Amino acid sequence: MAYKNKNGENLYMFGWLEAKPGSKDFRPTTGGNSEWAKTKLEAIAKVNRRRKEFEKKKPTYVQLRVNPSTVHRAKSSEEFASFDQALCMMTI
Repeated sequence: MAYKNKNGENLYMFGWLEAKPGSKDFRPTTGGNSEWAKTKLEAIAKVNRRRKEFEKKKPTYVQLRVNPSTVHRAKSSEEFASFDQALCMMTI
């Protein structure tokens, strides 16, 4: 059974694709994040929409997009905790 919040949304975990400012050449990179959503497609759309809005305000920053091949739904809070801890360890 999937890990859900009070709104019935699943927690989707994913890795990033990265491109230099102004480029359309997105490549896999380290790091990732998570998003609460009803479906995988909704999670991808929400994150990518927020990134595009951010990039309009900060055009010199690296561009990030969700890597669709890495998106998966958390099955438990423990699985998410492991994912979150691994992300934290990559930043140290």
